[in-house]
Amino acid sequence: MDKINLTPAELSNQLKNIEPQKLLDSVPPVHYNFQQTPILKTDNPMVKEQQKSNNKLDAIQYENMKLNAQIETQNKLIDTCNTKIDELQTTNNNLKEINQTLIDNNKHYWIYSTIITIIGAVVGFLLGKYFA
Repeated sequence: MDKINLTPAELSNQLKNIEPQKLLDSVPPVHYNFQQTPILKTDNPMVKEQQKSNNKLDAIQYENMKLNAQIETQNKLIDTCNTKIDELQTTNNNLKEINQTLIDNNKHYWIYSTIITIIGAVVGFLLGKYFA
């Protein structure tokens, strides 16, 4: 950094080579002495009214946050219940199909059972007549 007039490329290269901590260590700390002026308190009814309004608004905001949390919880509960209802409806539809299949099979069972019983009775009757 011997040169005073550096081109932007040279300046960029020089800045890349400087370590930030060394740069901070080389700069002396600056101390400021501020004179604090006391702030005079004045009783202003508008300020008091504004503070009351702010307190009321804070209370309303807090209640609103609580209600929003309750609404979110209720929405999650409703979503869970809706999922369970959908599962139960699917199960109910499957059971209706199975029930209808069983009813159809039961009709065939009675028809076939009746036919087989009649055939057995006729064969038994004929055999009884033949061997009697």
